[in-house]
Amino acid sequence: MRYIPTILNYIAKNSNQFHIWGFDEPENSCEYALVKELSNSFLNEYVKNSQIFVVTHSFHFISLTGNHVSRFRVCKDDNGINSKVIFLDKRNLEQLESEIGIIQINEKLSDLFDQYNKEKEEFHTLKEKLINSIKPIILFEGPSDNLLFSVAYKELKGSEISSKYLLCEHQTNTLGSTIGSSASDINRFLYSHITKTPIDNIIIAVFDFDNEGFNQFKALKKSKIYIPVSIDGITFKNILQHKDKRNIYAITLVPPTFRENFVHYEHSNFCYLTTELLLTDIYIPIANKSYLTLFDKSVFVFGGNKILFAEKIKKRIDKGEKIDFSGFNNSLNLIDKLALIKKY
Repeated sequence: MRYIPTILNYIAKNSNQFHIWGFDEPENSCEYALVKELSNSFLNEYVKNSQIFVVTHSFHFISLTGNHVSRFRVCKDDNGINSKVIFLDKRNLEQLESEIGIIQINEKLSDLFDQYNKEKEEFHTLKEKLINSIKPIILFEGPSDNLLFSVAYKELKGSEISSKYLLCEHQTNTLGSTIGSSASDINRFLYSHITKTPIDNIIIAVFDFDNEGFNQFKALKKSKIYIPVSIDGITFKNILQHKDKRNIYAITLVPPTFRENFVHYEHSNFCYLTTELLLTDIYIPIANKSYLTLFDKSVFVFGGNKILFAEKIKKRIDKGEKIDFSGFNNSLNLIDKLALIKKY
């Protein structure tokens, strides 16, 4: 019964003749929700091409109204011998309800069913908002970090980073420059404003392990507001936790083995690791490599437009190219560990 009307409607649409349909109980063999869908198809689609007569006990069909809908009641006359066909107007509907109540009840049931579906959709929307509201939040220094870590997460974990985390958004001005996106801005937020923010989510601030990022990280440590912590299974030293708001963490990027000579755990002047350099050298164009001296090309800093670089990496992935993101694993594993820790 779900497919026969579709076929007949196709024939009617492609015919030069006028078609008349007669359906006895089209709701037969259909599930409850599918009857609703079928009745709407009759009302909004099939009626455009044919004259349709329906005999039904389904409230989905009985409760249909509109300019192209007429409703009749077929019943025995007072002598119980002949059949009567009665047009259902307001008076007849009231009479029918007094006898069996089916029309009004069915219309009310139809409204309740529609309301149920609407509330079901609203529930799923609220459920999604609730899930998002308790996700851990990651604060990266800039939008290029957001993009590269999102692509890396998808490639390494097989799902969108947004399925597990909320990423801090980065605003831009009219010229396209980012506002408040730097290591110093993250430091200022974590030091001066985080206690004013009534959020119980796990918050993980990620500093680049370069000169600026490591200096800002060490400044938080010197403030005594953030204290060093150790995490089971993680040997990384650069992990801080707010001494009062235990759901707030600050870390630096965790260097992969091929970037160990790009960082120093005591002297920030010898730290050069940014998110871009979590990729291996073959993905860093010569134009983006700024060497520290003319005599050593084993260590360099990333130079150039970081957002443009990140967008190019994403485009390569979108085109199906395989890129090695293993350098992101150490940082993502630490973030995952922190996200699972009980806040208090």
